[in-house]
Amino acid sequence: MQRVRLLISEDHNLVRHGLINMLEEYPDIYVVAEADDGQSLVDKFIEFKPDIVLTMDERQCILDYYENERNGSRKKNLRY
Repeated sequence: MQRVRLLISEDHNLVRHGLINMLEEYPDIYVVAEADDGQSLVDKFIEFKPDIVLTMDERQCILDYYENERNGSRKKNLRY
């Protein structure tokens, strides 16, 4: 069976690392990357192409998305 490739996005280090440690117990899940803000999430999504993105703070992603839109730096072909 192929492992699920997961990207975790959470701005609180303790929560993010706790999730990663918890998920290490599941052999079918592989955390390919972690992000602490919306821009890092977008960059790592493009770089690592995970199967699933787990984000704990939807406001963080939405606010970063709008900030990127306002600055004209939105990545193409990426759905939020």
